[in-house]
Amino acid sequence: EKVHAHYGRGLLQYRLGRFKEARVDFERARALEPGHAPAHYGLGLIAIQEGHVAEAIAHYREAIRHSPDWTDARAALEHALSLDRKGQARETEIRHG
Repeated sequence: EKVHAHYGRGLLQYRLGRFKEARVDFERARALEPGHAPAHYGLGLIAIQEGHVAEAIAHYREAIRHSPDWTDARAALEHALSLDRKGQARETEIRHG
């Protein structure tokens, strides 16, 4: 029950653009139930907003590991992987000019 309350509050905070508060609630949900796929998904959403693509990828993979058929998590992972590939390409271009 508490897990769902923290997740729900985190989702509301996320939708209001309060990412720091949302992170706290998602982390609490995950602490109560480490395999809570929605908490990992929420943490992935926040990581993307903060520009932490590798962290988002890890959270989305955890969400999928615990809920393999979750299509939103799979789509979010694909989006994060595409951002990661673009970032790596830009870094290579900058290094090699």
